[in-house]
Amino acid sequence: MINLLKILPSFRKEWNSAYSMVSPIAAQELERFKFYACRIQEMEYSSDPSIHPSVYVHLAGLLHDEPLLPSLRHIHWVRYQEFEQHMLMFISPSLRHATIGASPLLFQLLLSEDSDATNNDDTHGLSTLLESLCANAPYTQSLTVEGKLPPDATSLIVRFPNLQKLDLTAAASWTTPNTFTDLGDSHSLIDLGINTSGLQLNDIPQGAFRALQRIEISGTPNSIILVISSISSKVLRHVAINSTYSFDLSDWRICIEKIAEEFSSTIRAIRVKLLMGSRSLTPQTHDMMYFIEPLLRSKHLQVISFDLEGPLRLSDEDLNTMAVRWPDLRNLHLWCHRSGIAPTLTALGSFTTHCPKLRRLELPADAMVASKPHDRGPESPSHALQELYLLGNIDVGESESAAERIAQLCPNLLSFEGYSWDPEANVRFQRIRVAIPSLRRITAVAQGAETYKYRHP
Repeated sequence: MINLLKILPSFRKEWNSAYSMVSPIAAQELERFKFYACRIQEMEYSSDPSIHPSVYVHLAGLLHDEPLLPSLRHIHWVRYQEFEQHMLMFISPSLRHATIGASPLLFQLLLSEDSDATNNDDTHGLSTLLESLCANAPYTQSLTVEGKLPPDATSLIVRFPNLQKLDLTAAASWTTPNTFTDLGDSHSLIDLGINTSGLQLNDIPQGAFRALQRIEISGTPNSIILVISSISSKVLRHVAINSTYSFDLSDWRICIEKIAEEFSSTIRAIRVKLLMGSRSLTPQTHDMMYFIEPLLRSKHLQVISFDLEGPLRLSDEDLNTMAVRWPDLRNLHLWCHRSGIAPTLTALGSFTTHCPKLRRLELPADAMVASKPHDRGPESPSHALQELYLLGNIDVGESESAAERIAQLCPNLLSFEGYSWDPEANVRFQRIRVAIPSLRRITAVAQGAETYKYRHP
């Protein structure tokens, strides 16, 4: 903002004081300022003590209630900590996307056990900001709110007639008794992100969110199940679950079963991230298929991503089952702390054969080739698969056979990555990469571009 204000000759900094208007603004200077202000479409705002508040008061008087940035479409109030009146000057009817971000210190206080850690003035300022957005930016389509929600938050949010995306995943508390009921009645909302911490479970209605296409939920298994149960949308395509709560894997399996039960015919993408740092989901070792098995009935899945702490077992046969049941896959990401014998590149043939549209594959597999079962049919190469990543601390077998298999099944591979804690295994892995023809072509093109750059500075 300070660079825009410097267009005005009267905007100066005297000695060690803050910037201020040291002289009246001529009409020609104001028109020039408005010309450049009209060109700004995106803005990040944070409190700047180097600009005296009187600057905004002065401009407000000259603009006569006109928006300061009349073409602004996306605004992000960064590290919002306390309300400042001139923040309202940036709200314009042209706004389509608004983000109100909490400061790191404030957010830590909100997540602490002390519910009185925040001042009521903070939530009152947020209410004022939301109310001004409702009144002056009615065409807002996307809204993200971080921090503590004021008591009237949802009653204000539902007044946005064109709101399509609402992200409350970083909102730390739900304080109103009809919170979820208010949101569930929205007919325009198609993308919702919520943190169910503090959500009163008896607030969740049935038959809500009829137009929802995407939802991201964080919380406990029980609260997530209740939220999923409340959704009546027939067009839900994308479900994401994030949690740092420590529960047994069987509790999380119930969540997956509920998702598969409710949306098996419509869901196209599912992302699950259950990570607790060094903590484990369960003291016992489970099969990863125990967790994934309910989704096998959803035959039209295109994007699947699982990040699980483990320890979990996963085999080539498990991956073959997934490939057969999910023929429409585009992206598959599976990560966990492995237990027992890890999958190998033998499973690659299952995906190239049964998933012809697969473009990106990320597996906790070793870079070696195991013997293929005799009852397995012939394998087909995939011209769509371009990215292959082996996750975790991988083991690397004989380089020539691994490279030959990858080159045969993935003729258009553009990226192949993996890492082992063993330096000798890493050397063998690099030999595999060098021996893959499609990767050699990419390297040659890159080297040629570098040579051209240095020859022609």
